[in-house]
Amino acid sequence: MYWRYTVLLVAVLAVPGVGWPEAAVGAGEPLECTHEIPPSRDFAETVRISHPAATAFMPASAERDGTVLLVWQETTRSGARVAYARVRQGCIEPAHWIEDPLPNPRRPAVAATASGWVVAYEVQDPPEPIVRAVELDPSGGVVQGPVTVSEPGRVGSRVRLAAFGDDVVFAWTDVANHWIARRGPVEEFSARQVGTELEAPGLVNFPRVLVDGDGRIYLAYRDGGPERTDYEILVVVREVGEEFGEPLNLSRSSGLMSDDVALWLQDDVDVGLVWVEQDDERAETFEVVHATLSSALEIGEPQRFGSLGMASFKPSVTTGFATVW
Repeated sequence: MYWRYTVLLVAVLAVPGVGWPEAAVGAGEPLECTHEIPPSRDFAETVRISHPAATAFMPASAERDGTVLLVWQETTRSGARVAYARVRQGCIEPAHWIEDPLPNPRRPAVAATASGWVVAYEVQDPPEPIVRAVELDPSGGVVQGPVTVSEPGRVGSRVRLAAFGDDVVFAWTDVANHWIARRGPVEEFSARQVGTELEAPGLVNFPRVLVDGDGRIYLAYRDGGPERTDYEILVVVREVGEEFGEPLNLSRSSGLMSDDVALWLQDDVDVGLVWVEQDDERAETFEVVHATLSSALEIGEPQRFGSLGMASFKPSVTTGFATVW
C-alpha cells in the first residue's frame, strides 16, 4: 500500500496547495509569495507547502533574522527529493528542491548560520546511504554543494547538525559508531569517528548534536543492553582541539528504558535535555523527563514534567524548557 502524507505549515487561512516552481534552485533575489498569512495567536488553519502529488514528511526548520527555512522530504514512486522554502513576515516563498546527481535525497536536517543556512541529508551511493550537504545564502540560493560529508564507502545515516555563528558540526551514525565533521572558523575537519562504539548497534541510536559559543560539541544518544531497561541517555563532550570524553550517563534510570533525547543550549551556557522514560512493565506509559548539563559538566537530577499515564514520544525542547511531545 502506498501512503501519502502532506507537509503542512500552521497558519490561519486555508489556501490551495503549492506546486513546484519552474525556476532552477539558486536564484539570489527575493521571491514572490505563494501565500501570505496574517499573524494570529491561533493554530486554526493550515497551508500545504509540499507538492500535492508527493508523499511529504520529515519536516525540519531553522530561523535566522526573522526568516524561517523549512525543509522536508518528498517521495513519489520514482524516488525521493529534499525540498525547502523560506517564510518571512507571513510570506511563504516558492518551494525549491536540492539538485543532487546521486539518487533519493531524504531525511533532511537544517541549521541556521551567520551566513545563511546549511541543509544536510542522506542520498544513496549504491549500495549504502551517505551524508551530503548544501550551503545556502540568506536568500535561499545555493552557495556550495552538494558535497559529501560522510566517509565514502561507509554507511552514513540519520544526520543531524548544529551551528553557532558559522561554526557548523555534522553528526551521524554508521550503525555501530558515531561520526562527526566540522566546517567554519573554529575548526575544520572531515569525517572522523567519535569513539562511541555502540553496545546496541542500530540506526535508532543515532546521535543528536549541539555546539556552543566556546566551540564545545555535545553529542547525546541512547545506548545500553542487553535488556530494554538497560538503555540509558548518554552524553559525550568535546573541547576544541581535543578528543571526546567518556560518556556521561544522564538518565541513570534503573528499571526504565530511556529514549528519544533532544537537547538545546540554554542562555549560551548550560545544555537542557529532555527524553522519555518507559516503564517496561507498563509498555503503554512513557514519562517525559528533563535535566540540565552545566558548563562544568555537572548533571542535574532528572525531573519529570508530570505523570502522564499515556504514550509519549520524541519530545523537543527550546529555551526555558518549553517542551512539546
